[in-house]
Amino acid sequence: MDEWKSALNNLKLEFDENIMVLLQISFDGLTNTQKGLFLDMACFFKGETKDCIRDVLQSFGYHPDYNIGVLMNKSLITINENGAIGMHDLLQDMGQEIIRRESPREPGGRSRLWIYEDVIRVLKNNTGTEAIEGIMLKFPIQKMEHLRAEAFSKMKNLRLLKIGNEKFPQDFINGTMQLPKDLNMGKVQFLEGLSYLSNELRVIEWHGYHLKCLPTNFQPNKLVELRMHCSGIKQLWKGNLIFDELNLIDLNDSQNLIKTLDFSRVPNLKQLILQHCIRLSKIHASLGNLKWLTRLDVNGCKCLESLPPKINLESLEIFILSSCSRLKKFPKIVGNMSSLSELYLNEIAIKELPLSVEHLTGLTKLDLGDCKTFQVFQIFVVV
Repeated sequence: MDEWKSALNNLKLEFDENIMVLLQISFDGLTNTQKGLFLDMACFFKGETKDCIRDVLQSFGYHPDYNIGVLMNKSLITINENGAIGMHDLLQDMGQEIIRRESPREPGGRSRLWIYEDVIRVLKNNTGTEAIEGIMLKFPIQKMEHLRAEAFSKMKNLRLLKIGNEKFPQDFINGTMQLPKDLNMGKVQFLEGLSYLSNELRVIEWHGYHLKCLPTNFQPNKLVELRMHCSGIKQLWKGNLIFDELNLIDLNDSQNLIKTLDFSRVPNLKQLILQHCIRLSKIHASLGNLKWLTRLDVNGCKCLESLPPKINLESLEIFILSSCSRLKKFPKIVGNMSSLSELYLNEIAIKELPLSVEHLTGLTKLDLGDCKTFQVFQIFVVV
């Protein structure tokens, strides 16, 4: 029995060489771009929906519309009917073994890190190098780590950073519930602040980020997605940088957020999610001109008192203002907003809708539940 257990532990550390040789034949026939795409999927994206990560993969230079098909034709990955990316466990093990062999003894010399012990070792000892391109750190619920300000200082080529709990409530990720207050999300603590993040970052997903701001020298003009649930962020970037690539901002339950950025600096933003940002009282007027915005969600922003006076959001499909109990006025609709299909105004203090709502010709769902001050005859105007 002891020998069996020892053999199993050895298999976890060392991939069987005979299996490795056979499986790697298909991998060796790929181009460098295709190899990079496969390795990212093996380490970070297995189980993700193809359409949800398409923009991110495109920002990595992977040309996913073509190269995902190549990987499927070689039976290296699968895509199910829901668009989720699948991969046989042995193929995933092979991809991860390829990464391990980049630097067998020191994980700081590898291009991708996803094992908890390896990531913590690199961050605590500051042994990261320019070789590191992606980090995914999933915390066991009871873990807490204190890191130094320069933990990421040597990672000049880091393009993906994901930090969060190992068992994060899926309903909260989907935005269908608020996180319980007794669940501590701040699992990584920087007692002296954070001094550096790579300007090459395309993805930041850092749940429980406890600091009030991102590093002042961080210039994320290549950033595509920013997800920071339960963060301590008070305000995003200052200055005049333009973030042409950024298409998603999700600061769900960031209860210290008091000010949004000037949205003219993120002209291609597609999704803005500010659920339960309970100190946010005002949204910058430039929000009303985001031509590519498809989802706007400020559900539970109880201090929100005003929106831009006019909105011209021609791509907007879902607009959620639920439980914004201090919001008394709905903005005037300018231009064509026929793409809007769902509008949630339940539990807000609005008295009436502007006559310009007649431009919402694509509306299929309107929720006015528990709007106690709303003038009922307005409903018929909307319909």
